[in-house]
Amino acid sequence: MGKGYVLDADAAVLYEAQKVPAIFAPLAAATLAAVAPSAGATLLDLACGTGILARTARRRLGSAARVVGLDLSAAMIEVAAGVDDPAAGACEWVVGSALALPFADASFSDVLCQQGMQYVPDVEAAAAEIHRVLKPGGRVALTVWGPPNLFFTATAAALERHAGPEIARDWLSPFDFDGRSVLPAALLAAGFGTIETAPLVVERVMALPEISFPAEILSNPIGPKVAALGEDVLPRVVADAAPAVARHVAGDRVVMPQEALIVTATHA
Repeated sequence: MGKGYVLDADAAVLYEAQKVPAIFAPLAAATLAAVAPSAGATLLDLACGTGILARTARRRLGSAARVVGLDLSAAMIEVAAGVDDPAAGACEWVVGSALALPFADASFSDVLCQQGMQYVPDVEAAAAEIHRVLKPGGRVALTVWGPPNLFFTATAAALERHAGPEIARDWLSPFDFDGRSVLPAALLAAGFGTIETAPLVVERVMALPEISFPAEILSNPIGPKVAALGEDVLPRVVADAAPAVARHVAGDRVVMPQEALIVTATHA
């Protein structure tokens, strides 16, 4: 498994401000459109980060649904609970592990995990826990990234030149996970049926590179490592990577496709 996605409090705030509108809000909308939970759902957003999928589900499903967000990071949950959005206040927020979910058997009709399974140290154990907390006939939907897009590959090349190969590898680590084979196998072993995989393509929309690229790096676990190399390193990385995405600049934004994989299954 890849390294865990652990952020301190400041980085969690920046994550909500930068990464959520850029990619995780569009991905949450696409995931919920694909899964279409019912209005009376009991839904768990597993590895919820700062809670965008849970908030989006709450807005879509209304007051009849129960929506819970769980994350291993207390910093992420603190930000999720404090977001200035009525939907955040209408969700439940829990600090906990995917390997030992703090819920009774058959608690949820839907379990969704947006870009979290690649950080779980034991995917089969997490799949078994998801199966345990789902009701019979309940559904799970897991998304992980497909190949890195140009923003990530260009930034990785710049990081390797200015910050070193280890940091560059860590930057790309979310894309190393072989979700197409690992996730269906884990779900099958846990007792799930009707396992399906499909591509899910969304647009990553960011501010111009001089604004968004530093925020993307600093809201990533590599951020402290880059900052520790000296205050001149991050500007050099940004200046080096920015020209590669010039053709994707549209006005005051950078817009490019980002491919994900969605794996769904039913509690048998």
